[in-house]
Amino acid sequence: MGLAIKVQQHRHTANVIETLRIQLVRSIFHLRGQFARNNLLQPQTELLTEPYKQLETTARVNARIVSSTQRSSFALIATGEGPNRQYLLQWNGNWKMFNLVGGKLDNLKGDENSFRRTIQREVAEELGLTCPSEFLVGKEIAQLRMRQFSQREQIVKNYHFAIFEVAIFPDLPLDWKMPHYFARWLSTGRENVFVSRAEIENLCTVSGKPISATTRHILRELGELRT
Repeated sequence: MGLAIKVQQHRHTANVIETLRIQLVRSIFHLRGQFARNNLLQPQTELLTEPYKQLETTARVNARIVSSTQRSSFALIATGEGPNRQYLLQWNGNWKMFNLVGGKLDNLKGDENSFRRTIQREVAEELGLTCPSEFLVGKEIAQLRMRQFSQREQIVKNYHFAIFEVAIFPDLPLDWKMPHYFARWLSTGRENVFVSRAEIENLCTVSGKPISATTRHILRELGELRT
């Protein structure tokens, strides 16, 4: 009986040691992975702006960071100059705030890894317009890379954005003095609105609805807003 007890105790001790060894290995790999992700993400522009800063900090602590990159295209649709310049934004139901018209690249919808095809499809879907008779996609203004906390997915994600100039009804002499009336019928079930630079800087429309920090960040990078 004494020998059997000793063997049992030895096995128990071996199991405890093996369990501790596995936990240590897992911890080392976790720290190495987190270190590699942080190093990989360093060249990205960090969008630590309200109201996302605390959320992103929490996500980093919990290592909820994805190394893959989401690619998206956005349309710069604007009217006016100087203090009268306004930008077309659309309500994003997932974000619960206004954002630039556009969306992520989706090869299942025929985008073929093309940012230009993506924005052409997104404008057609989100504004209910037809290319090229009702809108034209102009030049690509810029491509931006950033890292931001995704409030919907509760993770930190990498983003690669392409921004294009888009002209709506380029051949029609539209009166842009009252763009809000024009924006009302530019919809396929989504709310559209023209907003001023001041509204974007404040991340809030005059009606009290939120504007995404992503929109402000993009327009600042394009030189459309003061930094």
